[in-house]
Amino acid sequence: INRGLFEQGRKIGFKKIILKGFKDGFYNLLFADPDGANQFFARVPKSTDSHFTYFTFEEGGKVVQVEPAIDSWDLLFTPFLDSINHLKYIFKMDDINAVYDGVLFNSYSRTISADYERSFESINFRYLDDYSYTSKQNYIGKSFWYWDEIYNKQAVYPLPTYILKDNNENYYKFKFQAYERNDFGHLKVCLDLKNL
Repeated sequence: INRGLFEQGRKIGFKKIILKGFKDGFYNLLFADPDGANQFFARVPKSTDSHFTYFTFEEGGKVVQVEPAIDSWDLLFTPFLDSINHLKYIFKMDDINAVYDGVLFNSYSRTISADYERSFESINFRYLDDYSYTSKQNYIGKSFWYWDEIYNKQAVYPLPTYILKDNNENYYKFKFQAYERNDFGHLKVCLDLKNL
């Protein structure tokens, strides 16, 4: 496993890993440095409370709690890996991949769609059956923003308006108004949001 880069561009390093099996609700892992040094065994529980179980190789390996309860969130604003062909990224991973800002969608009992034609103000409950909904986690991804070469910053497209149906059968419309990372690495997000 290539563990990627620190934000400063320094390599984290590699680990080799063997999945020894799954038993009694636990994944059994054996991992080490590529030369066999620092070998550890870990038992990683399968979670039903979140999409993923997060595991770090640090300190001999351990599960870390990152994701909130699976039914308690809708959108995740996060850096994620994609091809380097795009104009602006947080940092370069290698000659093919880079890390970008984007949005992931919680697909647990939720669906999402996008309207590329109607204005935010004109969308109401009457249009809800017109949309094709999906539960694809990277449906939003980074497709709503672009790099503005004139102002040298991230800018959002005027469309789409996203339609989200949450785990309680509530519908919301939202549209990005601003999305940018400042010089200190802080992400600023502005949304128009309204319950339908």
